[in-house]
Amino acid sequence: METLDAIVLAGDTSHSVRVGGGNKCMLEVGGRPLVDFVLEALDESRTVGDVYVVGPKAKLDAVIGGKPRLKRFVSLEQQEDIVANIVCGYEAKMSSGSGSNYVLILSGDMALITGWELDRFATHSNYRDYNCVMAFAAEKSLKPFYPYGIRLNYLFFKQFVGRINNMFIADLKAVTNLHYVGEVYRLRYQKHFYNYLRYVWTVLLSDLNKTGLICAALLPQLCLQLDRMGFERLARWLAGFNDRRAFERYGGEVFHIRLALHCMDTAFGALDVDSDEELNIYRAHFDEFQDIVRRAIAEQEIHDTG
Repeated sequence: METLDAIVLAGDTSHSVRVGGGNKCMLEVGGRPLVDFVLEALDESRTVGDVYVVGPKAKLDAVIGGKPRLKRFVSLEQQEDIVANIVCGYEAKMSSGSGSNYVLILSGDMALITGWELDRFATHSNYRDYNCVMAFAAEKSLKPFYPYGIRLNYLFFKQFVGRINNMFIADLKAVTNLHYVGEVYRLRYQKHFYNYLRYVWTVLLSDLNKTGLICAALLPQLCLQLDRMGFERLARWLAGFNDRRAFERYGGEVFHIRLALHCMDTAFGALDVDSDEELNIYRAHFDEFQDIVRRAIAEQEIHDTG
């Protein structure tokens, strides 16, 4: 089985969300910083090789060195923004003599991520057929958390309804216009309508395919807003006209790559921490949340063996 090196984005630089007054990757849930759960999952993964963690280096060193690790973990001092952090991690990976241009890139604040989920993404996404594969978590995988006060927003497509799962696999050597990653990151919370308007303005000022990119984002934005307002049925009906292949095509054009969206029925990386309220919910119900994840994985494995 081919191994993938990984880059963990655990910084608190430009446009990162601060929860609890600081770097959310360092916030404790279940007596451990959030980033430690990510590192543990990577350590357990059968498909992950070396791991490069980008963030406040002194704090990361304390977490990495706090317990024995099976794999090689390298901490790197964070740069000025997310794009620079990705480049920093990738350059360190490539300078180590890694034989593959592909890398798994993921967020450092996913308390419920597991090595099983990382392996499933790597082995089921056919990433070698593309330059970049974005992971999505299916809506049904996240519904068990609703009774606890967790409510998420989704992208609605004809093929699936899902939430971006905070990880992707990419051949960064093939990517151009990498600076647009910073724009996407800055405007990532599309539930805020003004971010969509800022997205439109950014596209209009660029030399990109304006009509294609605005149209590709229009229906997902409309479905998202309708769902937030309580018109879920209408959002699902409109999603029937929103083919993910248009999103893949126009998104791929931005970076001059072959882009794919991969939605997983059993996935929990989307359950990150973006507010103090969410942090308190995770702290109050973390044992229950871990049980939900364990049961879901067991059910998926039974289904797979059929």
